Amino acid sequence: MAYTNHGRTSSAERNTGRKPKLVERDHDTLNRIVSINQRNTTAKVTAELNIHLEDSVSTKKFQQELHKTNIQHSCNCSTSDY
Repeated sequence: MAYTNHGRTSSAERNTGRKPKLVERDHDTLNRIVSINQRNTTAKVTAELNIHLEDSVSTKKFQQELHKTNIQHSCNCSTSDY
């Protein structure tokens, strides 16, 4: 379909897949929340982050984002508070 419309297939490959749950602005908010109080638990930080987001995220997704942005070492987020 993309080849018949545009004569190439590269345009069809750009916007494939699911959009990310958190965008760059949400990562900035996450960094700010974690840096303000590094001793918060995962549940507390997730609840505070969900206040700022349109669509809420789970604590598991929050921990994945911490790991992806490489700031998990700056937060005392334990997994025992699910």
